[in-house]
Amino acid sequence: MKYLVIFSFIAVLFTPHAFAEESFDGSSSIDPPLSEITPRKPTIMNVQFQYTSGPYALNNFTPIIEITPVSAGKFVQIDVDSIEINQGQIRRIPVTLTVDPEIEHEKIFLSISFIGNHFQTSEPYKSSWIESLTLDIAPRDVVGIALGDCELVNINYEISGGDVFTTCKKQDEISLKAIIDANLDGSVTFGFPTKMVYGLISKDCKIDNTFFVLMDGKEIAANIVGKEDSNLVTVDFAPGIHEIEVSGFTIIPAPAPTQYCGIVMGYDSQFLPPKKQTNRGVEPRFIQCNEDYQLVEKYDGSSACVKPEHKAKFLKRGWSIPEKHTVFSK
Repeated sequence: MKYLVIFSFIAVLFTPHAFAEESFDGSSSIDPPLSEITPRKPTIMNVQFQYTSGPYALNNFTPIIEITPVSAGKFVQIDVDSIEINQGQIRRIPVTLTVDPEIEHEKIFLSISFIGNHFQTSEPYKSSWIESLTLDIAPRDVVGIALGDCELVNINYEISGGDVFTTCKKQDEISLKAIIDANLDGSVTFGFPTKMVYGLISKDCKIDNTFFVLMDGKEIAANIVGKEDSNLVTVDFAPGIHEIEVSGFTIIPAPAPTQYCGIVMGYDSQFLPPKKQTNRGVEPRFIQCNEDYQLVEKYDGSSACVKPEHKAKFLKRGWSIPEKHTVFSK
């Protein structure tokens, strides 16, 4: 009996606070209907609400969204603003949902209730019903999350008729890829540094904007505008397009410029260091040296680029063999 008395006391003490929040009536819907959400892509969910009974007006009116499984909640970012609403009004509240690509769930469930404050007393009110919604998480391969050897990069773009999911640059390739969602006829313009994607057709490593554009694997015409430090590429697309790729162009002699030009690995120098040229498949006799350096061949068969004043020292100490004329010798 002692425990019952204590329990009753606690109930009386806290019950007024537990039920202090008043309720209001109305109805809600998601318009247009939403069934799938794509990771990394901000998705607008329009909540349409009709307020039928309660105070004349509610301030700070906003949806409260609970996500299950609870473990999925930390992967979903929700952005929504509050509004003011009068009794009898029908309002639309845009909610932006952004799902982290690291989410492991294939579905999430949303429970949506609504809260607001009395326009005069600021007393809290809560909706008498809950709106429920099930969302599928788009597969990773569909949205280009499994990018393999493609490294995410941030570039400037302007798009109409769709959205850009992500942009990435293929490792060890002069190629820029964009994963898009084209829902209308539209166009997109990409702006990127000249050293990101380029044409490399001269043996002295000079670059230009000679490249080609692929749309879902097929070559298309594009409008290319070259500037001093950047290139602009504009393409038109039709609904249903998912991938646009801007690929650089290079010649393939023996060796190819991509094997020895410094720009391919982000170097400011004209040519790569000898060891990196060798690692990219350049034979020792084809190694190129930067200005003010000369090529020497070591006794172990490897190559080095040294300053002229050090070349004699290499020979004297037996670190290199007598000079041989290479294909690129002048």
